[in-house]
Amino acid sequence: MASTPLHRLRRVFAWSTLTVGLALAGATVLPFVQQGSSVQARLLKPQQEELPWKSLSPAEVESGAIIPASTHVVFHLPDTFESIPRETLLGHKGASTRYWGYCFPQNYDPQSVDRRVGFQGLLFLSEKERAVRDAEAKKRAPVFNPFTPPTDSAIENKNNPQRPVIRHQLEIFRPRTLCYVMAEESLAIGMDHDADRLNAKLEREIGTDATMADTDQDGISDGVEYFTGTDPLLRDSDSDNVLDGIEDSNWNGRVDKDETDPRKIDSDRDELCDGFCRVQVQNQWIFMGEDKNLNGIVDSGETDPLLWASGTDGVGDKLKVLQCLATGKNSQQCP
Repeated sequence: MASTPLHRLRRVFAWSTLTVGLALAGATVLPFVQQGSSVQARLLKPQQEELPWKSLSPAEVESGAIIPASTHVVFHLPDTFESIPRETLLGHKGASTRYWGYCFPQNYDPQSVDRRVGFQGLLFLSEKERAVRDAEAKKRAPVFNPFTPPTDSAIENKNNPQRPVIRHQLEIFRPRTLCYVMAEESLAIGMDHDADRLNAKLEREIGTDATMADTDQDGISDGVEYFTGTDPLLRDSDSDNVLDGIEDSNWNGRVDKDETDPRKIDSDRDELCDGFCRVQVQNQWIFMGEDKNLNGIVDSGETDPLLWASGTDGVGDKLKVLQCLATGKNSQQCP
């Protein structure tokens, strides 16, 4: 398929896109057309100003590429994977970007378009696109009450099973599939070689290693860190000297019970860092903190990084450490 001329792909997908548009007329289904600063979803009509076309080969999708905004894009998935979620394939922009597209069955022969009746592909729509469509549908829906009862024609239209409905159908993509997509903003498309939920193009953009699930080797996968706010390029995102993977001990990106926050240097806000940090005290630089051996466990002689006052006397942890230092002991000797 990679050797198929672009004009041949364009003919196939232009026909299919127009078919979908005509079949779903009035349902606001088709491409995004840039007009000044606004982007509108409208039906593709023959007289509409022609938008550019772009074709991505399996090799380009494999290594990662960009789907330009407001462009008809045809892409053919490689055969080097088993399955990939839509959001991973298209760079996790579905919640913020409107896009729609469809895919034909595996090993689809473009020439069969001349012999085919009806539309054989499966549609996929971004979360934002579905939200916009739902909102528009609610605006168009008639409101009935005792003073404005429904007419016979309104009831007939509402219950008509032939009325076209736009539905998201495709969430998991398979090898050797031929697809079309149109987006209002550019998308990073690519394979997820290391199974960290980030595709190859997106990993290049953020600087992580597309062949390693955990680039900084802190125990948490790049995808989890990217989505939950820690830095996939830093083993210690909050600079408290405790590894992110020790603070988030189950590596799920959430602050669960008995875990400190790898995004905050001082989880309990007692002015002692969760780990063991270099701080200035009375013109001297010393190390102070709650987890002196940086193992994520409250050992003997350590304060609890989840409690402002670890002891039963109600004295704050920082004040207790300062009082201990005032007796001439060093920070390793002071709890």
